[in-house]
Amino acid sequence: AYIDPSHMLQIPNRVKNSIALREFAEFEVHPSKKLAMLWNPDLVTKEEVFKILQQPPDEYKETVDELSFDDVRYLFENKFKYNAKAKDYVTIKGLEKGYQIFGKLHPVIKGVDLNIKKGDFVFISGPSGVGKTTLLNLIAGLLIPDKGHVLIDDFSMGTADDTDRSDFRLANIAYITQYHSLFEPIQLKDNLLVPYLFLGKEYNPDIGNEVTKDVHISHKLASYPDELSAGEKQRATLSLALTRKTPILLADEPTANMDSDLAREIMDVLMKFVKDNEATFIMCSHDLSLLRPGFRHLRISDGLITEDSRITQNSLKKILKEYLQIQEDNNNKK
Repeated sequence: AYIDPSHMLQIPNRVKNSIALREFAEFEVHPSKKLAMLWNPDLVTKEEVFKILQQPPDEYKETVDELSFDDVRYLFENKFKYNAKAKDYVTIKGLEKGYQIFGKLHPVIKGVDLNIKKGDFVFISGPSGVGKTTLLNLIAGLLIPDKGHVLIDDFSMGTADDTDRSDFRLANIAYITQYHSLFEPIQLKDNLLVPYLFLGKEYNPDIGNEVTKDVHISHKLASYPDELSAGEKQRATLSLALTRKTPILLADEPTANMDSDLAREIMDVLMKFVKDNEATFIMCSHDLSLLRPGFRHLRISDGLITEDSRITQNSLKKILKEYLQIQEDNNNKK
């Protein structure tokens, strides 16, 4: 399990299934603060749990469920095929951005140079606070750089006025943020119409139905945003972005509120979308298990790009071995 950027605890499916968890679970912390218990209230009573919690923590023996490469073989199966001869679509030169805090400038992006080709799938990783979201906001034109420029298909995001920048973003960029961008007063099915109203284009409900089915949110089309869970809101926002079929998509932790199996399916959907529409996809995530062979991997540290590589089978295996703590059998290496 891990805590995502929205401070929600993500539990692997195998754990959820093994203790028969449903949508809600009970949670108690041992008085020693050394351990906690998570259980299904339909199967276990609080009295039983409190009896267990009265035992000293030293009586609990820690067990580790070792992970092998056979368990994550599916991560290597869907390879992204990029076009090395494609034209540069996003050009970033000398990009710098900082924030004034109590009269002092705190730099966040410290001179980034980057060219991204049309139709590529770019995965940006790095710990919190290193500038990943700021970089996405600069590409989207939501922030203006202090120095340098961002060009998308020769359109300057930094020098255009607010109206031109907004019009360009509406027509060309779908941005999936960590916080949903749904209109609360209307149902999801009507939310899908909103971008088309601004664009003055006709909405094709068949596309909306197909996309919402792909991201497992079609059963909530008649629901209002405040009736959706965090994960459902994220998938609804994702469906809104994909329905627009823009040439560039930006995503900040697009699977943060999803379990591992659903996140894998969503990554497959995103890869298919990029392939079918020749779209350019740029995403940020802490979850390195979302990487796939063929992705371009950028690692950011302290406002700088410290790694820029194309993921291969071997490099992905090395990353996953460290990230997922996979114990490799030397007598039977996969």
